[in-house]
Amino acid sequence: MSGSEKVCVSFIWHFHQPLYADGRDGSYILPWVRLHAIKDYIGLGLIASEFPDVRQTFNFVPSLVRQLRDYAGNGFEDKWGRLARVPADSLSEKDVWFVIDHFFAADWERMIKPLPRYAQLLEKRRPGRITGEMAARNFNAADLRDLQVLSILSWFHPKVLERREDLRALVAKCAYYTEADKAVLFHAQHETLSGVTPLFRRLEEAGTVELTSTPYYHPILPLLCDQESAREAIPAVSLPSVRFDGRADAMRQLQSAAAFHEETFGRRPRGLWPSEGSVSPDMAPLVAQAGFRWMASDEEVLANSVGVAIHRDRDQRVTNPDVLYRPYSCPVENCRLSIVFRDHYLSDLIGFQYHRRGNQAESASDMLARLRAARGSGSDAPPLVCVILDGENAWEHYDGQGVEFLNGLLAGLRSDPMLEAVSVSDYIERYGVHKELPRLYSGSWIYGNFATWIGQPEKNMAWERIAETRRRLVRAGGPDDSPALATAWEELYAAEGSDWFWWYGTDHQSAYDETFDELFRLHLKNAHRFAGLEAPDVLDVPITRHYTSYDEPRCFIKPVIDGRRTHYFEWTGAGLFDCSRQGSAMLRASGGLVSRLRFGFDERRLFLKLDFTDKPAWLNGNGWTLDLNLVEPSESAIRVRRRTDGRFEFTIHRGGEIPVAMAAGVETTLDECLEIALPFDAIGVRPGQSVAFCLEIERGGNIVEQVPSSSLIRFTAPGGDFERIMWMV
Repeated sequence: MSGSEKVCVSFIWHFHQPLYADGRDGSYILPWVRLHAIKDYIGLGLIASEFPDVRQTFNFVPSLVRQLRDYAGNGFEDKWGRLARVPADSLSEKDVWFVIDHFFAADWERMIKPLPRYAQLLEKRRPGRITGEMAARNFNAADLRDLQVLSILSWFHPKVLERREDLRALVAKCAYYTEADKAVLFHAQHETLSGVTPLFRRLEEAGTVELTSTPYYHPILPLLCDQESAREAIPAVSLPSVRFDGRADAMRQLQSAAAFHEETFGRRPRGLWPSEGSVSPDMAPLVAQAGFRWMASDEEVLANSVGVAIHRDRDQRVTNPDVLYRPYSCPVENCRLSIVFRDHYLSDLIGFQYHRRGNQAESASDMLARLRAARGSGSDAPPLVCVILDGENAWEHYDGQGVEFLNGLLAGLRSDPMLEAVSVSDYIERYGVHKELPRLYSGSWIYGNFATWIGQPEKNMAWERIAETRRRLVRAGGPDDSPALATAWEELYAAEGSDWFWWYGTDHQSAYDETFDELFRLHLKNAHRFAGLEAPDVLDVPITRHYTSYDEPRCFIKPVIDGRRTHYFEWTGAGLFDCSRQGSAMLRASGGLVSRLRFGFDERRLFLKLDFTDKPAWLNGNGWTLDLNLVEPSESAIRVRRRTDGRFEFTIHRGGEIPVAMAAGVETTLDECLEIALPFDAIGVRPGQSVAFCLEIERGGNIVEQVPSSSLIRFTAPGGDFERIMWMV
């Protein structure tokens, strides 16, 4: 088969966590390295080992590998893990509150609900409705011990469970675990976590995978080199008032990444995934000088670099594949550096879309068909389709952690003569590069710009804190002047990581915003301490602000309850909750079932409007319900149920089921969206009362989605003078 008749495919799975360690004592603040290690990192490695002839690429961020090493060999542990080890009847009152508040941090449907006892404990916790302190009254020592076990057991990847009889026995036991059971669990956790990097080293030595790297602490290199690079995509962007030249830091992060990777895996990395696919003309020479042979970015960066848009047909297949599906030579003088670009749509299908379709075998077939259709034209070299995405956050939203999807995908790649799985290094060595880029555009994989990490007041303030800390370190000495200064500079490099900036500002939110802020400032404080400097008081002041996660209603509205956008202004003035701001880092990019919730009122009725990300067909049938869960002014649930005749019925659950008369002004229609009208008096709300609520969509006895996922929406029920008061404000 000639080159033009087949398609080369390079899957690059990105493994990444920021540095959660407190540099003073080595303790870890958050548990995500440990938990993802026993699920995604080991799981994808075990699946790769079952397909040794299907070449894949795994990208390890060194700050993640460093933490894996600390957990495996240095005895380090995070607060969550320490509290899981404490005998349940010895937990302090505050520790019990912490356990109850944090040990349900997993996907409810696919990680908690499959374990009946864990689901029972979740129901007892009643998240979003009562505080951990209130819920603690319902938890005895046996409940807490089961929660300690299940909060870890639920994270083990199915491929690990297949191989470990001790873990399968714990799953089968279901409940009433003992302290001896916990000892078995922690032993299995340590063995699994310790096996991650050795497994991938063996896979690379066997030729199954290629391992690549990222700048050590995952910084946005273009912003370290020159923050003015942010103006190429957004000319009017607001930049920090205090700037610095961080090219030396960028070079240090690249060099230390390459050296640490070689120390861990035995080979120098040839490929680089720049943090968030962020590239610029300033960072490219540093990448080449650090010894990397190729790097990758996103198709939008390519389009802006060559001045040619990536066109797709109605089925989202690329119609100019010879532009996207080729490696290019980077325009770096006197250096050989190639660059490839990810297919944004195909990558996001796996990361954000397929898990909502349900049938994983069909999703795998769909991906294979799309890859086969990616053939180019007029070249002896086959096209190179790069699918690059996060390798850790997507799978918990698939049933069974996506094993069925990945098995179908990799089996199809192995058996299809039209497809060949390769690494980028393989392809370049075999076919070379397409041509040189005319220029390299400054941008990232997120909207082709750097707005996620710079431009908002909080993000800029964080950069200013780095600039001031760096200025003080320069005066104290360089990283090579003494061991203490080397440690101080490492803390600064950790603070330059992209994750802190991701969570600052209004574009992304999580339940741990304050913790991320504390970690960022802690790294800067530690930089001062290790350098023998007094940390300024400003580093004790939080940067993150308590933004309202939704826009509140501003005026009365009079929507037509027809399930359609009747006219542009009918919901103007309503409150708005953007669901893309909730959930994990991966889900934020796409949202879940509901994309937006609008809520508003007139003097008599509450109005709700749900817009859907990708409306599933099952919403048009029966068998699902929507609950409006009122926490204030009194606890009750208003249930909306679709009947077999297509009409809706309403009931109030308040110690019993009470029908709500449709003649009382209750309305609902589902078409393009779901619109609901409920009289305040029918749901027991009077003017001036505080209202707090969340929504749950339930199907087949399972909660499909809760909006908001971990908080409540609040407003004050209006009186007749609401609009006058709002106008005055």
